[in-house]
Amino acid sequence: MNEQQYGVFLYGGAAVCAAGCLLNLIRIKGRGNSALMLALAFLMMGGVLLLLRARADQIWVTIAGVAVAALLVGDFLLRSKTYGEPKQ
Repeated sequence: MNEQQYGVFLYGGAAVCAAGCLLNLIRIKGRGNSALMLALAFLMMGGVLLLLRARADQIWVTIAGVAVAALLVGDFLLRSKTYGEPKQ
């Protein structure tokens, strides 16, 4: 894989992340805060891919990766808290 193909791959991944973010924002009314957390996680993951494309310092990529992980854990905790509760 050459540099140009790698860049296209990263841009494509960022576009998929943006689409996932938009789909979760569309479903925010039905899923509430969980959809918001997942949308933010998609947005941050796209940001990580763009940071890799821009050859950012490793510390920034690591910080963004930790933020993605924290958002995914937060989404898991929100879902487990509301799992099984009757909808009003």
